Amino acid sequence: MSLEAICDLPVKEIADENAVLFLWTTSYHIFESKAVLDAWGFEYKSMFIWDKVKHNMGCYNSVRHELLLIATKGSCTPDNVELIDSVQSIERTRHSEKPEEFRKIIETLYKYGNKVECFARKQTEGWDAYGNECS
Repeated sequence: MSLEAICDLPVKEIADENAVLFLWTTSYHIFESKAVLDAWGFEYKSMFIWDKVKHNMGCYNSVRHELLLIATKGSCTPDNVELIDSVQSIERTRHSEKPEEFRKIIETLYKYGNKVECFARKQTEGWDAYGNECS
């Protein structure tokens, strides 16, 4: 999808007044991600780093990580005050598939409220899921 098409998704309209957004991105797309946050009405707060453990080819270095941005709209402090390490080292599996451990981190931080996954590959109990790979 183009950046414009992603920014045009109706996230701003369907998100609650107080909401948290976890947005996957790569180093290459970090600045475009800010445009997405702005278009959707969210303010950047922090991030998790997924260290994929094994090296992957990149243009300037070996890229072995992805970024999971944390952004909020309104008041959204975590339900759980347990501090979780910002860097998670988990070997990657299938191309572009994100580790299940990050879903568990989100569920630990935010026990209450609705959870929606865009571009989902599968249905998960307790989450609404949208995506062309969703089964």
